[in-house]
Amino acid sequence: MNHAKTTSQRFSVELPVYQANLGCAILDGSGFPDNYYFQDLGLKHTSFCQSAICYIDGAQGTLLYRGYPVESLCRQYTYESIIYLLLFGELPSKRVLTTFTRKLHADMSVPDYCYQLLETLPHDHHPMGILLTLVSALSADDTQLLDDPDDMAIRIIAQMPLLVAMSQRHAKGLPPVRIAKPTEYVEDFLIYLQDQRPSTLAHQVFDRILTLHAEHEQNASTCTLRVSGSTGTNAYAALAAALTALWGPAHGGANEACMAMLEAIGTCDRIPEYIEKAKSKTDPFRLMGFGHRVYRNRDPRADVMKSLARDVLDHKQDEPLFRLARSLEKRALEDPYFISHQLYPNVDYYSGIVQRALGIDCQSFTTVFALARTSGWMSHWLEMQRDRTPIIRPRQHYIGPRQRDL
Repeated sequence: MNHAKTTSQRFSVELPVYQANLGCAILDGSGFPDNYYFQDLGLKHTSFCQSAICYIDGAQGTLLYRGYPVESLCRQYTYESIIYLLLFGELPSKRVLTTFTRKLHADMSVPDYCYQLLETLPHDHHPMGILLTLVSALSADDTQLLDDPDDMAIRIIAQMPLLVAMSQRHAKGLPPVRIAKPTEYVEDFLIYLQDQRPSTLAHQVFDRILTLHAEHEQNASTCTLRVSGSTGTNAYAALAAALTALWGPAHGGANEACMAMLEAIGTCDRIPEYIEKAKSKTDPFRLMGFGHRVYRNRDPRADVMKSLARDVLDHKQDEPLFRLARSLEKRALEDPYFISHQLYPNVDYYSGIVQRALGIDCQSFTTVFALARTSGWMSHWLEMQRDRTPIIRPRQHYIGPRQRDL
């Protein structure tokens, strides 16, 4: 093990340096003097946990689920297999997958009080607010809690398609759909949502959308779930905490913002104007869907999402937003400003276009994100149960007044 020596006028300490299986070396600050703190605003350089679930190499544009590239998983495995991989670390055999999906489908139901609670909510509420209300209700029901953490994680993942569909339909003034015997995770969600069996293309595309959004390391919502989960709260409550973080426009609402931007631009002839606005330091306009907190190269999910957009939309004669998005992307990637700043399309850039083509309205995009990410969240929650994670309690840089007398 290597060590790094940190010296100031008041102390000198050697801290262990660990080499991760992939990525940057980790400086272990747990032995740092108690009267000194590290300051890392936004936790950009802070590793606050160990995890074996996901790895991102932002410089290379790599995203791995349990070691497998996400784009390869999209091509070769269904989302049900991805759920198993994230939860348990290995891709399932056919026999194991059959047993797992049978268990998953058996838990695809919610108590009657969820339907009764839904009827009390106004139809003009945001679908994410409705979803949060339903999940919060489940968190207070001891009969829904299971002693085995694996079973608990599977139950929550199984219930989410129904909860998300109920939330979206209620926001449109539509009653929930019930299925007598669920048989396939993605297909059943689309039936719950649209009250009809999806086309083969819609099923395949949506399956891949869920895989692309299933996991993304220590993002804001996953971090929030881990902080909440470290207190010992139940899995539903930890999920509710993650949902609140995801709802923020800087996190789960980015694809909705992309759609609003494209609609504001309107036509291809206005692209040069908006490219210049994006480059201006004095103009508040931002080119949504370009750039990422982690990636300094192409987001590997973005190319897959663009391919899905082609699959869904290329056969249609008039899809002005898709044409606009492709033209805007081409123009931006040829511009020296975007090249020098390493600004590439991220997964949000085309995902809203694809989802709307599948019949999902913009207001509901974040609930779809939540559905996909629940498998990742529950994988982290499970990892915490296995590792007995201590309570997460960061410190602060206090900038308020010194003690004052009354």
